[in-house]
Amino acid sequence: MNIKVINHGKRVILRLRGYLDGSSAWEVIRKVNSYRDKEITLDFSEIRDIHSFGWHTLKSRIRKRVILQGIDFKILREL
Repeated sequence: MNIKVINHGKRVILRLRGYLDGSSAWEVIRKVNSYRDKEITLDFSEIRDIHSFGWHTLKSRIRKRVILQGIDFKILREL
Protein backbone atom coordinates (compact mmCIF):
# COMPACT_ATOMS: atom_id res chain seq x y z
CA MET A 1 0.00 0.00 0.00
CA ASN A 2 1.23 3.43 -0.94
CA ILE A 3 -0.40 6.53 0.56
CA LYS A 4 0.20 9.89 -1.11
CA VAL A 5 -0.82 12.88 1.04
CA ILE A 6 -2.18 15.92 -0.78
CA ASN A 7 -2.64 18.78 1.67
CA HIS A 8 -5.04 21.61 0.80
CA GLY A 9 -5.07 23.60 4.04
CA LYS A 10 -7.98 22.32 6.11
CA ARG A 11 -8.62 19.51 3.61
CA VAL A 12 -6.35 16.51 3.12
CA ILE A 13 -6.65 13.90 0.38
CA LEU A 14 -5.04 10.52 0.99
CA ARG A 15 -4.54 8.90 -2.42
CA LEU A 16 -4.33 5.15 -1.85
CA ARG A 17 -2.51 2.90 -4.28
CA GLY A 18 -2.12 -0.86 -4.44
CA TYR A 19 -3.89 -3.48 -2.36
CA LEU A 20 -6.06 -2.96 0.73
CA ASP A 21 -5.66 -5.78 3.24
CA GLY A 22 -5.75 -5.85 7.05
CA SER A 23 -2.31 -4.37 7.67
CA SER A 24 -2.68 -1.65 5.04
CA ALA A 25 -6.10 -0.77 6.47
CA TRP A 26 -4.41 -0.08 9.81
CA GLU A 27 -1.79 2.02 8.02
CA VAL A 28 -4.60 4.14 6.54
CA ILE A 29 -6.37 4.38 9.93
CA ARG A 30 -3.18 5.64 11.62
CA LYS A 31 -2.66 8.20 8.84
CA VAL A 32 -6.29 9.42 9.09
CA ASN A 33 -5.94 9.74 12.87
CA SER A 34 -2.82 11.88 12.46
CA TYR A 35 -4.97 14.53 10.73
CA ARG A 36 -7.73 14.82 13.35
CA ASP A 37 -8.25 18.56 12.78
CA LYS A 38 -8.60 18.22 8.99
CA GLU A 39 -11.33 17.15 6.57
CA ILE A 40 -10.10 13.85 5.12
CA THR A 41 -10.86 12.32 1.71
CA LEU A 42 -9.72 8.77 0.96
CA ASP A 43 -9.18 8.38 -2.78
CA PHE A 44 -9.50 4.71 -3.79
CA SER A 45 -9.11 5.30 -7.55
CA GLU A 46 -5.73 3.52 -7.65
CA ILE A 47 -6.69 0.58 -5.43
CA ARG A 48 -6.59 -2.59 -7.51
CA ASP A 49 -7.84 -5.17 -4.99
CA ILE A 50 -9.56 -5.11 -1.61
CA HIS A 51 -9.45 -7.95 0.90
CA SER A 52 -12.70 -8.20 2.85
CA PHE A 53 -10.95 -8.07 6.25
CA GLY A 54 -9.13 -4.88 5.22
CA TRP A 55 -12.35 -3.24 4.02
CA HIS A 56 -14.31 -4.11 7.18
CA THR A 57 -11.42 -3.02 9.42
CA LEU A 58 -11.16 0.32 7.64
CA LYS A 59 -14.92 0.97 7.64
CA SER A 60 -15.24 0.15 11.35
CA ARG A 61 -12.37 2.41 12.47
CA ILE A 62 -12.48 5.58 10.37
CA ARG A 63 -14.37 8.68 11.44
CA LYS A 64 -17.79 9.33 10.02
CA ARG A 65 -16.56 12.61 8.54
CA VAL A 66 -14.06 10.85 6.24
CA ILE A 67 -15.13 11.03 2.60
CA LEU A 68 -14.59 7.96 0.39
CA GLN A 69 -14.14 8.53 -3.34
CA GLY A 70 -13.07 6.60 -6.42
CA ILE A 71 -14.18 3.19 -5.16
CA ASP A 72 -14.46 0.48 -7.82
CA PHE A 73 -17.76 -1.15 -6.91
CA LYS A 74 -16.89 -4.25 -8.97
CA ILE A 75 -14.21 -5.01 -6.40
CA LEU A 76 -16.58 -4.43 -3.48
CA ARG A 77 -19.24 -6.77 -4.89
CA GLU A 78 -16.81 -9.64 -4.51
CA LEU A 79 -16.50 -9.10 -0.75
